[in-house]
Order: sequence, then structure tokens, then C-alpha cells
Amino acid sequence: MLKPNDIKRIGTIVSFSACMGLFGLWAVHAWNDARGPEIEFYGRVIDQDDNPVVGARVVMHRYVMRGTNEDPNPETTTDTDGRFTFTGARGTYLSVTAIDREGYIQPPINSVPREFQHPNREPIRFTPDAPVVFRLHKTTGKLEPLLRVDYYADIPADGTVYSIDFTKKEVIKGATDDADLQLSVTRGAVDVTQRSFTWVARIVANGGGIVQTGAEPDLDAIARTIPDDRFVAQAEWGFAADDKPWRDGIGQEMIFVRSRGGQHAAQLIINLWAYSIRDEHPARFRVEGIVNPAGTTIEPQSGQIYETYAEWADAHRQLQSPR
Repeated sequence: MLKPNDIKRIGTIVSFSACMGLFGLWAVHAWNDARGPEIEFYGRVIDQDDNPVVGARVVMHRYVMRGTNEDPNPETTTDTDGRFTFTGARGTYLSVTAIDREGYIQPPINSVPREFQHPNREPIRFTPDAPVVFRLHKTTGKLEPLLRVDYYADIPADGTVYSIDFTKKEVIKGATDDADLQLSVTRGAVDVTQRSFTWVARIVANGGGIVQTGAEPDLDAIARTIPDDRFVAQAEWGFAADDKPWRDGIGQEMIFVRSRGGQHAAQLIINLWAYSIRDEHPARFRVEGIVNPAGTTIEPQSGQIYETYAEWADAHRQLQSPR
């Protein structure tokens, strides 16, 4: 017969076992939570004509907790439909860091690396029916060298025109015939109490046209030559002081440009602020991207991207010379 002390000991053991079981469950959940949310990622790689790229190598990176044996840089290859998956793992973020395949190149303004991270530690989840699309370009013939451009300047917001010449590094005051772009900002009176005002920014393509794609790049348009009828003479942004919602600038706007009678083609990202707290409140802009100074195609095949026009011109001459 059990004695009172035996019953107490059994109760203590049962309670301890239950506590350990609950602790074990908590530890598993805590460990999984520390490893990050679940990842269920589906992607697809296609070329400039929307054909699947078969056998492309896809390299990813995910943040994993130190002390685990999990591979932070998994790799996979695309199937016969250009698809790839990465599931059954955890991480606080996942990025696709590289995609390559013999006979293909990355677009000059690239779709990788791209990082995917959901707020509030929710699962990183996509579906097979709606994969994330990446592009490679199938190479044909000689690879055309390209020129990288990056312009940053403060300018008065009084409508004064400033010019950008893709063959030079500086921003030039005034409208010049040999420029590629002409940019101006016009701003109304600034209400310092409300910080709202009317403003308009214009970019004109000299001897050509512009296609606006908005804040989210049109990946399909990036991958192919844009039809002539989509180009307009100028791009314009702006807000009235009483607009709701209202913004004092634009960020990460992508445009395609043809200029100088089609001699130059460019793919650019525009950041512009119509108001600055420095130097009597000028406007400020940054124009950066990739230029093809030897053709009308928006997205030419790229063998090398050069930082100066002189370097590009030398590479272009070598490309044109008979071998």
C-alpha cells in the first residue's frame, strides 16, 4: 500500500515530467522562432523572349542562427520550365544573390540580388502558380560595351534648365544642343508651417523621347526593345499644394531614354526632391543608370560596363575593328 510520502513523491515526479514536457515544447518553438520564419520560395528564370532558361544555377542566401549546421548559401538549378524551389527551411530573410547559365548574361540593371523579407517575422512564402520571375539574356553575336552614368546636383527650383551630357560627368547650367537630357524644377511658395507647396519637375530628351515605367520597374519592358510609339518628348512629375496624398519628390523612378536622334539609349533611375533644407532650399536630384552610346536599343547585350566615356569609346573602337 502506498504511503502518503510515496504519493507525494509520485506527484512530484509527474509534475516535474509535465513541466519538462512543456519546457521541451517551449524550447522547440523558441528554437524554431530563433531560426526565423518558414521559407516557401518559388521562382522562375526566363530570357528576353519569355522562354524558360533550363539548367540555370541559382544561388541564394538566408540568415541562419549561429551554431546550426544549416547551409546559409543553398544552390539549385532550374527545371525544364525554368522553375526552381526552396522550401522546408527557415530564415529571417532570403535573397537570390546570383543566377547564371552558359550562353546567358545578366541585364545591365539587374534583377539580382533581390531580398525577400516579410514584416513581423511572417513566413517568406510564394506559390508555384505565382513564382518570382527573374531574367537572363541569351547572348547573340558580339557583346556591346555600355557606359555607367551617375549625376547628383542641387539646383534652384525656379524653372532654370540644367543639362546632362552622357559623355561627360558634370551637370551643366542652361539648355545645350549637344546634351542628352534637360532637367528643371519649378516650385511655388513654401509654407513652412504646413511644408506643402506646388511643384513640377520636367525631364526632356534632346532629339529623342522618354518612356516612364513608374516606381516599380516594368521587368518585361526592361528585357526588350521598347516600341517607338511608347516614347514621348518629356517626362513630368509634380504635386499641387493641396493634393492628398502629397509628396515633395519622387524616388526610384525608372525611365528609358533615346536621345540625339537615336544615337544614345539609356535606362535610368531618377530620384528627385523639390525641397531641401540646405542652401536656401534648392531642389536636388540624382540620375543614375546605364547608357548605350552606340545604338538605339534600350537593353543591349553587355560585355562590359565602363565608368568613363573615354574607356567606353576605346572598347567600342576595339569591338568595331576587324580581328
